[in-house]
Amino acid sequence: MTAAVAQSVDHPRFGVGIWAGWAAILALAIWMRTPAPGWLALAGAASLAFALSAPPIARRRAGAIAAVLWLGIGTAAGVSVRLARVEASWPAVRETVEERAAAALRMELDALRARADTAAAQAARQSVSFTRLERIRARTRVSALVVYGPDGTPLAWAGEHRGEVPDVVRQGERAYAFARGPLFGYAYFARPMAGERTAVGAVLLESNLAAGDELLPFAEHFRARHGLLPRFFFPERARGDAIWDWMADRPIFSVTFATLTQTRWRDRIVSRGRWGVGLAWAAALVALTFLGRQGASPRGTLFALTAALLVVPWQELLGPT
Repeated sequence: MTAAVAQSVDHPRFGVGIWAGWAAILALAIWMRTPAPGWLALAGAASLAFALSAPPIARRRAGAIAAVLWLGIGTAAGVSVRLARVEASWPAVRETVEERAAAALRMELDALRARADTAAAQAARQSVSFTRLERIRARTRVSALVVYGPDGTPLAWAGEHRGEVPDVVRQGERAYAFARGPLFGYAYFARPMAGERTAVGAVLLESNLAAGDELLPFAEHFRARHGLLPRFFFPERARGDAIWDWMADRPIFSVTFATLTQTRWRDRIVSRGRWGVGLAWAAALVALTFLGRQGASPRGTLFALTAALLVVPWQELLGPT
């Protein structure tokens, strides 16, 4: 079978078709660097020429490679359509994005409250132990979990908290509280314990300092998933449009989104689109390399492979989305 495939690769018409396949690979690679529709048209035409040039014995394999290429082209075309809409109707796009993000934020904040309530309640029901607190904290994914004595002195803790904890939290005067300083913003969830002690779960909502993945604040996690950065304020100090209050027993904090620019949203669409295109591109690249090396021009295959790998924007493709 391998010898037969090698003969088919050496077929004059399919030899040209192989180069058409490489042209499609290169066009997709260039699109990942510069997402212009013209490169998609070239990739589509070249992949079609590649598929049609295959002799019967190699038609199934060539068709599979072409199908993978078309999958990448289709993904890129979808990205291009979204980019065109961003350019033509940005106010409407931004409104839709913000509405969806607001709905997602409400759901995620409610889930955060449920986790933090569980953490504080479980800590309040158990004996004070650093090990037990850490197990509860890890399971509920709160930033810190602390048990305070009657005078507000920490008796046991798990996780990490930066900055001062408000007195009303340490002394259990409020079940829910919010504190925001120049560098950090925290939400607190408190439960009373026996002996006038208080169990408190703390969640880092936002930070103006760089942090590792373990200390990444809620706002940054949300932006990575949805593309918008939530900002948290004391209810009486909130200013601007599209502000809403997060309620518990009273308004705890107000939330709005940092301004979403057209350029930033466009970059997000392109960055995420590269992943889908890149996966199809890589699969087609490997298959076409294997097919080309079975023919009489392994040097040509190596040259085309090298060119394709040099064109791909690796830094953008492998960087954060």
